[in-house]
Amino acid sequence: MKTVTVLRFLCVILFILFALPLFTGFVFNPGNAAGMGGSALLYYFLTEKPVLPKPAAVCLGILAGICLVTAAVLSFLMINASLKKPDGETTLIILGCEVQKERPSLMLERRLQRGLEYLEEHPQTPAVLSGGQGSDEDISEAEAMYRWLTAHGIDESRLYKEDRSTSTAENMRYSAAVIRDAGLPVQTVVVTDGFHLYRAEGMAAQNGLEPYGLAARTPWWLVPTFWVREWFAIIMNAIYR
Repeated sequence: MKTVTVLRFLCVILFILFALPLFTGFVFNPGNAAGMGGSALLYYFLTEKPVLPKPAAVCLGILAGICLVTAAVLSFLMINASLKKPDGETTLIILGCEVQKERPSLMLERRLQRGLEYLEEHPQTPAVLSGGQGSDEDISEAEAMYRWLTAHGIDESRLYKEDRSTSTAENMRYSAAVIRDAGLPVQTVVVTDGFHLYRAEGMAAQNGLEPYGLAARTPWWLVPTFWVREWFAIIMNAIYR
């Protein structure tokens, strides 16, 4: 009985965690939809204890097992993506994120802070700032990043703007073109949120780069939602590659 109570409590906590982004910028995506739906469904089964026909119970158990194994494997790959370290000259690629009018959003500012640390530690390293302009943005993400980094002391000669991309795939395709055209090192350090590194590195490699990852500090209340969302993105990318 106590175990069931604890599990139901955990379901409530998980539901709240996945719901938080709705109230901190109205972030709604497959990550928090799946998280809220899954925790609510589990709470229902723990509370109502519905009796299922044996074939349905077996199928549900198999499906749950497949989902758990898939989630564990993908999470391992996502964590491992940030552990490799480059050796030699590199080009930094900072991936764009939402711009609020002309200002970087919280997630983009966290990426910029991480990129700034790297550029200050490696004063000879150039950086490609990758991100186009959305319909609700007054300037491109690349331009917002350029303004932020130059305002924080990074020389503009080190910065290359890639302002056409609208997806991770385009980020990497167009950034690779900028790197080749400018004769920059193809060994790259990709700055993005930790949950996003595995997919970003894979796409960078597909475009002839030698990628390594550098994780930004994601706001804690967004991690569950975007971590689960990334599972779906990785699977869809594998299917439609």
